Amino acid sequence: MCSVSPKSVKQGWKFLVLLKVSSCCIACILFGLADALSSTQIQSLLALQKLLERPSALNSWSLQTDFCNLPPSSSLNISCSDGNIIVLQIVGDKISLSVEQKFNANYTEANVRLSDSFSSDSLANAILKFPNLRVLSLVSLGIWGVLPGKLDRLPSLQVLNFSSNLFSGSVPQRFASLGSLEILALDNNILNGPFPDWLNVLPNLDTLYLSSNRFVGSLPSSISLFQNLQSLTLDHNLLTGQLPSSISRLKYLQLLSLSENMFADNIPNLGSLRNLQYLNLRGNSFGPDFPILGNQLVSVYMQSNKLAGPIPRFFQSFYNLQSLDLSFNSLSGAPPFTLFSLPSIRLLDLSDNQLSGVLPYNLSLGTALVLLDISSNFFTGPLPRALTLPSSEKLLKFQENCFVTALQQQQPQAYCQGMPTLMAAHSSHHVGLIVGVVSGVVAMIAVVAILLATIRSFNRSKRGSSLLAEHNTSGVQPELLSYTRYLSPVIKTRMTDIPQSRVFSLQQLEEMTHNFSQKEVLGEGQHGQVYKGWLEDGTAVAVKSMAVDLRQDVTQLQAHIELLLKIRHRNLVSLLGYCLEREIGQQNYWHLFLVSEFVDNGTLRSKLAKTEDKESLSWSQRLDIVVGAGKGIQHLHSGLVPGIFNNDVNTTNILLDQNLLAKVCDFGLAGHWQDSQGSDGKLTVQKPTTYIDVNHQRRKLGLSEMDVYNFGHVLLEIVLGKPATIENPYAAKPKIKELELLITDHVPRWDVIDSAVVGTCMAESLATVLDIAAKCLSEDISARPSMEDVVWNLQYAAQVQENVSRELSPPDTQTKART
Repeated sequence: MCSVSPKSVKQGWKFLVLLKVSSCCIACILFGLADALSSTQIQSLLALQKLLERPSALNSWSLQTDFCNLPPSSSLNISCSDGNIIVLQIVGDKISLSVEQKFNANYTEANVRLSDSFSSDSLANAILKFPNLRVLSLVSLGIWGVLPGKLDRLPSLQVLNFSSNLFSGSVPQRFASLGSLEILALDNNILNGPFPDWLNVLPNLDTLYLSSNRFVGSLPSSISLFQNLQSLTLDHNLLTGQLPSSISRLKYLQLLSLSENMFADNIPNLGSLRNLQYLNLRGNSFGPDFPILGNQLVSVYMQSNKLAGPIPRFFQSFYNLQSLDLSFNSLSGAPPFTLFSLPSIRLLDLSDNQLSGVLPYNLSLGTALVLLDISSNFFTGPLPRALTLPSSEKLLKFQENCFVTALQQQQPQAYCQGMPTLMAAHSSHHVGLIVGVVSGVVAMIAVVAILLATIRSFNRSKRGSSLLAEHNTSGVQPELLSYTRYLSPVIKTRMTDIPQSRVFSLQQLEEMTHNFSQKEVLGEGQHGQVYKGWLEDGTAVAVKSMAVDLRQDVTQLQAHIELLLKIRHRNLVSLLGYCLEREIGQQNYWHLFLVSEFVDNGTLRSKLAKTEDKESLSWSQRLDIVVGAGKGIQHLHSGLVPGIFNNDVNTTNILLDQNLLAKVCDFGLAGHWQDSQGSDGKLTVQKPTTYIDVNHQRRKLGLSEMDVYNFGHVLLEIVLGKPATIENPYAAKPKIKELELLITDHVPRWDVIDSAVVGTCMAESLATVLDIAAKCLSEDISARPSMEDVVWNLQYAAQVQENVSRELSPPDTQTKART
């Protein structure tokens, strides 16, 4: 017989499925099971061809086709035994949409799904014509409707793969009678309902893939009854609650991936999972405690959670560890120095935490290390020698610390002072101790004033007291974790002299702007007119005026603005205060004034514009600017809980200071606007046709991908030196003219690129930017990278440019750069 037996752990489920399917087919051939197909099954295959509307893989089928001897390919695989189909694997060419697109977009086009005449019940009837099926894989065929429970009539089925289709509803409980099933892959559909724990009765089930659906609720403690489970992926769903401790009883588990859900609280002890090699928990709210892990792990991804305290020292015995990503947490203290020299480590990302201390000058780096990122922490002292040595094989990122070096941009020493004391307090689970110690430090740096002055809505006293409420035995309250999440970026900017946030009166704003004088107009953006103003102490600020439709809820908008007031990041324009006034004579329209820090060196677009009296930005400067802007957007997406998306990303909203530091403005204000005159006759404002988007859970609706798409336009603009030309922007799929020219034959078209950077822009650096720009602008939303990936690629492009520039510079210049 052709048996599909479990294999060793795989780093991707698709490879695992294909390997098992292929092993089955090879076994069939070796044992001479392939033979002539019965006429009944030939007719059934042709009926299936018609039912699936003749995908390209089946287009050549006819009565004369020798189905049992068709050469296997990536899109079609058929195996026979005793005149019966036992393996049927078809991969179609329908466009694969994200689950957000499937819920919110019109996906009835022929290249996305089958026609309205299709019936999933008819499909099931056709499949049941092959009663001896052991492997059934129908992928990317545009199949829609509910999952047919009648497939439980296939007693020999070992692999069922319906990935990347449009199945909806819940997983049929009838699947629990598929006693031979080993692999069930239903990822990238629009399935919903709770996790199907009734599948635990399947004695041979070792692989369960349910990622990119809409499963809700928590994982039940009965998860431990999946006793033979080796691989479990539930990424990109809507799962909540605490991860059950019973998951640690899955003794055969090799791959566990639960990223991009809404899990919270501490991760249970996973040290008993002795076979676990791949663990992906990123993009949840796990924490604050760091879980116990087994030292057999190969890949660990826990970025963008709420982990706090020191990095455990047990990692020093993880000799098989190749990838460790702990970025965008609140980890503190000095990391274990042996972590950098693990024998197998290839990727180590500790960026955007609160790590501190002095790294040894003779710090060793592992020979296999390819990427090391310790940027945006609070390290001090001399830079370890291993980080100063140029290497074409390693990408080393250590900027935004307080190292004593001229390599990569650092913060002043005062920036990192006092962090060990603060982080020791932050790692404690006793809320009283946290409040006491943090309050002492924060009082010295006025952070309490920055945060508490913003909480001025009708329920501010109730909410403020809840932040410091008593804790339970499981750890810090979620409200306090949210508070400390914002505390970190505020502390990081405490040396920038940003005034405290506040609620202004209209009279105060009139005084600040000389009664909104036209002489103080800085410009008019998409969301409203902007004036220059001055606080009482002489600090220059920008005052934006807009009109908003508040039929939705005034308090909801106030809460949204207070969220924006708390955000502090060096690459984001800080919002300092606001004023909300009802528009005279309009019941549902209000004037909203936003007061933000004044950034005085223009926009990225203005700096790219060519004039005779100014010097063009160099390629290195352009890369530094987009890296900074990208990090600001990345912080909005994954550095905050909840994240903020759909941020109107463009080169006019990337402001520059005198040091060309990029700061993104107007984030969190996305909406559709039209020109209008204010009722008081003095202000030209923007009147919205829709509400300000105050939904903080929009990551699931694809708005992060919209930011990425718009950032792709920013990247094209720094390459071209001007906005990209869109051919027929009203078309269903508008084409970007220059993008096709720039990537023709994978060779840069220097005649299209901005002449100001030709000759100084390194080809590999440019190619990297063009490649990531093309991915950002992909018509397939699911194919667009995350902002984290975008920033990584841009940093790589900048590193390539820097390395080549250093090699070409005179030796004395290189010496000065290293001191």
